[in-house]
Amino acid sequence: MEKGLLITEFNLVHLVSMKWFEKWKKYTNFSFDSLKKPASAIPEHKNSNDSNDGLLKEEADGAHPGPIDSDDILDNEIEILVDPDLVKEYCNYTVKQGLVENKDFIILPHPVWKYLHGIYSGRDIKRYVISLNDETAQNAIEVWLKRV
Repeated sequence: MEKGLLITEFNLVHLVSMKWFEKWKKYTNFSFDSLKKPASAIPEHKNSNDSNDGLLKEEADGAHPGPIDSDDILDNEIEILVDPDLVKEYCNYTVKQGLVENKDFIILPHPVWKYLHGIYSGRDIKRYVISLNDETAQNAIEVWLKRV
């Protein structure tokens, strides 16, 4: 994803397993190059009952990817106190240490997640853009939440 779209402080982003994302790309024939096409060259999304569901799908190569599944990037070995407050539900998911962006997971901007989740459903691993340094206006996505 284009970093400029994501790194404004307080932006909401979503983590998705690259395993699921690759299945989705195969199913929809999606490529990032297709994002550079003029809008008139991109087929419109039809409702999920149509045989042509999925973003930018032309001819399906793969099987339907199923619900968005990112369990493989979650660390279920770490015991955390679950926050029952639904506003902070994103704190309930711990991502495995040592994972690499664009290899193990992809970071999606909120509008893209909302679109995909509306079609495929699945677990939402939210993260926010945080300020690293107020003086230099450096921001980062907090993939691994700090523990207190």
